[in-house]
Amino acid sequence: MAGRAFFVVIGAVLSAIVLMAWGFVFWTLLPFPMNYIHTLPNEDAIGQAFVENEVTPGVYVYPGPDGMDPNDEATFEAWQAKHREGPILHVFVSEGLEPMAPSMYMQGMLHFFVSALIAGTLLAVAGNSLKSYGSRVAFVTGLGLFAAAFVRMGDVVWFYHSFGYQLMLACYLISSWILAGLVLAAFVRPKDNAQTATQEGPDLFEAIPQDARQKLDEAREELSRLRLLLEKEQAARAELYRNLPKGWAAEEFNGQPVYYILCGQEK
Repeated sequence: MAGRAFFVVIGAVLSAIVLMAWGFVFWTLLPFPMNYIHTLPNEDAIGQAFVENEVTPGVYVYPGPDGMDPNDEATFEAWQAKHREGPILHVFVSEGLEPMAPSMYMQGMLHFFVSALIAGTLLAVAGNSLKSYGSRVAFVTGLGLFAAAFVRMGDVVWFYHSFGYQLMLACYLISSWILAGLVLAAFVRPKDNAQTATQEGPDLFEAIPQDARQKLDEAREELSRLRLLLEKEQAARAELYRNLPKGWAAEEFNGQPVYYILCGQEK
């Protein structure tokens, strides 16, 4: 078990490195992700408005939830009108930070490692049901596909996020876990059942006291002897039944043969 845990950790570390490298390629070198992220018109004025209104870090929506009280009919109707007319905004506000700070990359590496560790643990739990390398890669890819379908498409349905933007994020997520799966599948392998039985069997037998083991061996020999006697008796009865005189028959009653003459039969 400790050996498998070691390979899970090693696979998670290498997967985190691969995910970090792929993130750099996807977000820096590929052109299409930025097609789904736009600059606000007159962004300086909008940013200044947030500062002047002392907007603290957090998540904000427009129209805001304060108008969602159905008990206040006038306010609720006004909120519904804003919602119908648009725009609908989801705004994430944070304090100023150094762009591309080293701490962000350290946190990102930790995030990738923990995520890969979870995926590797699930892969190990799946165990011997995933015999081939390809099936293990497909298992980890399936985890990414599940997360993309549930989280990314959920944001489209429930929070009105752009379908194109979430589809782009889903592509990044799925492709990331294809690559992580290629690494994890090479390290997290199914157990060898024969080797496991050989390793665990003697340990269990050694736990039995010596005298109990001796009695167990004697009982096993006695069972073998009785089985042999039973087979001989059954063979002898079968031979006897085959050689009965004409007009005689035999049946067993309480384990004993009973012989009788068939009436009306020629002798």
